[in-house]
Amino acid sequence: MKTIKKLQSEMDSVKSEIENYQKIDTPENIRRVKKCRTRFSHLKWCKQYIESNPTQAFLEKERDRLSNRINKFLENYIEPVMANK
Repeated sequence: MKTIKKLQSEMDSVKSEIENYQKIDTPENIRRVKKCRTRFSHLKWCKQYIESNPTQAFLEKERDRLSNRINKFLENYIEPVMANK
């Protein structure tokens, strides 16, 4: 199981990778930066999850956040496409 310290060290290494990839602007590095940012976001979420010692409130908050994101996606992307057909 990952600890907060391990997650923080992984986050630090991902940050340094991002900084290194951003030094040289190539399409491959841009792709790597996007992957690193996604990884960083995931690690950040995992750290928040462990810090919360997942309480019911945290789980409800995350469920609501994800539901809102899905609903916004459906409203902004799917419905306009279907209306144009």
